[in-house]
Amino acid sequence: LMARKVVTVIIGNIIRIILAPLRLLAYLLCRLLRCNPGPRWSKDTMVKRMIRSKFAKEVDFSLVRVGVNAGGLLIGAIETTSQAVAQVIEFFLLRRPDLLDEVKQKAALPDPAPFDSMVWEALRFVPISPYMFRQASTDCVIAKGTNRQTAIPASTNVLLLSQSAMFDSYAYDKPETFNPNRNWYHHFNFGFGSHECLGKYVGMVMIPEMVRQVMLRKNIVGREKISRRNGALYGDGLGAGADGPFPEEYNLAWQ
Repeated sequence: LMARKVVTVIIGNIIRIILAPLRLLAYLLCRLLRCNPGPRWSKDTMVKRMIRSKFAKEVDFSLVRVGVNAGGLLIGAIETTSQAVAQVIEFFLLRRPDLLDEVKQKAALPDPAPFDSMVWEALRFVPISPYMFRQASTDCVIAKGTNRQTAIPASTNVLLLSQSAMFDSYAYDKPETFNPNRNWYHHFNFGFGSHECLGKYVGMVMIPEMVRQVMLRKNIVGREKISRRNGALYGDGLGAGADGPFPEEYNLAWQ
C-alpha cells in the first residue's frame, strides 16, 4: 500500500506540474467569461495527504511513521470506534433508559458539546478497554508510604484497571453518579501521556457524532425490545462466533 501510494503521489505531482499552465488558462477564461469552473475532482486519501505533508527534520516523520499512522488510524476508525459507539448506544438503551429522553433532547441541539459530554461520561461506565496488560519498564513502588505499598520489579507483567481508575473517588466526586460535566483530564478513554491514542482528535469528533445520528431516529429501541436477546453480541472481531471483546451485532429498530 505504502509503495503504491508513494508512486501515485510522485506521478500525480509530475502531472500537476505539466498541466499547471492549462489549469491557469482555464481559470483565467472562467474568470473572463464569469462561468463556474465546477468542483475539483480528486482521489485524495489519508495516506496520500501524509506522504505529501512536509515536516521539519526535527519531527522525524519518516515513511515508516506514515505507515504506522495509517495502520493505527484504520484500526481506530473501525474496530475501536465501532465498539465505543455500540457500547454507548447500548448503555443508554439498556442500562440507563432513564437518561434516554435527555440524550435525545441534547442530540437535537445545534451545539454538540452537551451531547458529546454525555457520550464521554457513558464511556467512563463502559470503556472499550476496562483493563490492559503491560510490562513495567523500570523498578517502581505503588502506593508508597501506605499499608498497601507494593514494589514492582522491572519486566513484571502488570494488569492495569483503567475502568477502576475512572471510578476512583480520589479523582471523581461521587464516581457512581452519571455526571456529564466532569473534567476531561481524568478520563482514560484515549489513554494518557506517551500511550495516548494517535487518533484522539479524530475520535473525539467521530464517536459522539455517530451516536448522535442514531439517537436522532424516532422511537429508537434496542435488541431487548425486538427479540428475546438482551444487549449486543460479542465476538472475536472476525465474525467466527467465538467469544471475545468486540460487539459484532446489536439490532436496533426505529420508526
